[in-house]
Amino acid sequence: MKYGIASYHRPECDTVKTLLDAGINPDDIIISVQCQSDYEEYSKRHKVKIIYAENDCAGGNRNNLLKNINDDLCLLDDDVKSFAYWNGEKYVTDTKKALLLLTESLNDLFDDVAIIGISASGNGLVRKGRRDTTFMTLLQGTFLIIRDKDLFFDERWKMVEDYEISLRAVHKGRATIRFNNFVANKPKNGTNKGGLHDRYENGEQKRWIRLLAKVYPEFHPNKDNTGGCIRFKYRRRKNENKNLQN
Repeated sequence: MKYGIASYHRPECDTVKTLLDAGINPDDIIISVQCQSDYEEYSKRHKVKIIYAENDCAGGNRNNLLKNINDDLCLLDDDVKSFAYWNGEKYVTDTKKALLLLTESLNDLFDDVAIIGISASGNGLVRKGRRDTTFMTLLQGTFLIIRDKDLFFDERWKMVEDYEISLRAVHKGRATIRFNNFVANKPKNGTNKGGLHDRYENGEQKRWIRLLAKVYPEFHPNKDNTGGCIRFKYRRRKNENKNLQN
């Protein structure tokens, strides 16, 4: 497994240290940056491979990784402090063990799974209300494995590109799956400098969420337009209840 980190204006790139401390080989870690100044600054700080392609969004940065790495690839955010796994009662922070257990879980997947993700919430009460896995769901870009080699991020989406690619995969008849037993510990989206911080500060996320709802009927935003979920509508056939009674 290769680990690809899309990063923008965060030269510390905490995820690199997180992976190295967990014993990941430096040769298996690749950072993608989207401007020349970042390339120069990151190259001074990190002893891992760094690739560069000019673009203006996280989706383009992640596409640079997808197009240049042929091995199995895990896409990660650049500010991951650690990973945790569910022990049946709570999330336990242990990056090395969490990644090992997660890798083992991948062996049982069926072929039609297009995208794999993990829980976005480390709240134990939320986890207790969920099964180990959730299918046909939205996934966040903190941790993504895209198995469909023809599936790339739509670079017209400057935010929520992870939601958009999840919805598009489902529309193609491909499954998305979230492993709820694993979570990445990182700052809340938009709270730390770099990345999409300025777009969050400008309130831009809500506009992109509303646009998602217009493009994809299955997407239902939450009341604050900061997220949402997939809900499928099934129309009853005429006389269906009568037929069932007979």
